[in-house]
Amino acid sequence: MWVYMDYGFVLKNYIRYRLHAKDEYSIHSPFMFDLFTKGLQRDADMSQYKGIDVLAKGVAKSWLPNILRAYRRRVLFLCRLLDYFKPKAVLIVGNDGGVCAAYFARTLSESRIFNILCDEEACKDYEAVFKKNSLNNVSFVCANGGKGLEGILEKIGKVDFVLLNGENGNGDWGKTMEEIMPSCDEEGIVVLGDIHCKRDMNELWERVRRDERFRVYADFFLCGAAFMTKRPLKRQYYVLKRK
Repeated sequence: MWVYMDYGFVLKNYIRYRLHAKDEYSIHSPFMFDLFTKGLQRDADMSQYKGIDVLAKGVAKSWLPNILRAYRRRVLFLCRLLDYFKPKAVLIVGNDGGVCAAYFARTLSESRIFNILCDEEACKDYEAVFKKNSLNNVSFVCANGGKGLEGILEKIGKVDFVLLNGENGNGDWGKTMEEIMPSCDEEGIVVLGDIHCKRDMNELWERVRRDERFRVYADFFLCGAAFMTKRPLKRQYYVLKRK
């Protein structure tokens, strides 16, 4: 995960982020103000995640404990975003050992969650672990190195929330995103992980910021969220502090 980061690149981006990051008092959009104050700044109900850490350690066996703890903070931040919007169908692309899928499954017990991987054996292993732990709303799907993604998306149907998590990607993240976009709901949310930690995700985030299909953008340093909406909003870009 972060073991192979370009730390000079990350440090430069972090300093820039800290200089520009704002809190709720600098937000003038009712849409973003409500999200920030009622969703992202709210404490999560940790009782619903009881036992998930044990599960995460089981599926992400190769991760160092301190890396898993740091990643867990980002995942819990995303869970607050999910809990606020309550999407019915969530698509995760990338292999983070099933950590996101596990936390998302508990946050959205009534929603469908799909995790697309490029490793068929990993799909089988994760499916077995998740079934054993009664996380039955998660499906792991193998895209065979990125091939066959279009057919998979046709079977999944429309999705409300997409996470390109930047972990163990196999191929072009930009191409992957373009293949996914037709499956996004008109009010969909696309989240990119590691936007200031990995150069390929940083380049994709800059492309997304110029994409007219999105109206509102929020940079939280470790991840960026782009919001599609039919509402007549001016294009808005925020650099916001995380709780």
